[in-house]
Amino acid sequence: MLDYPDNVPPRFFKESNSVLSEPLSILFNHSLKCGTVSKPWKVSSITPIYKSGTKQFVRNYRRISMLNVTSKMLDSFIADCLKDSFNNGFIDKQHGFRPSRSTVANLKVFREFVTETVDKAHQVDAIYTDIAKPFDRVNHDILLYK
Repeated sequence: MLDYPDNVPPRFFKESNSVLSEPLSILFNHSLKCGTVSKPWKVSSITPIYKSGTKQFVRNYRRISMLNVTSKMLDSFIADCLKDSFNNGFIDKQHGFRPSRSTVANLKVFREFVTETVDKAHQVDAIYTDIAKPFDRVNHDILLYK
């Protein structure tokens, strides 16, 4: 069971939205106006989730950070406001971090490009990278400090 750092589950906000929307709007606008975030909104609880291998080894667990729901809502509102500005800067073939764009759709576009290019007797170069377990390599003490 994952614990929320403020002990308030998202369902509470969803079911109380008619009562909480105005006070949260005031808090969010104040936070944005001042350029600060309340200290409790920065708190997270970290829960180890078993991945594979021997359960006695810490490296066989993934650390999941549960963030304060209020700060996640603020982040979501900011992301929604910025989304259109950023999407205008992406080329149509950009698939990462965009809605309705999957890895399968990206592979389809890439396959079509390779097929068309090879049919024209041109060369295609591709570089594949695999960033194995990136969050397992993050120094969590530094991350928590930040």
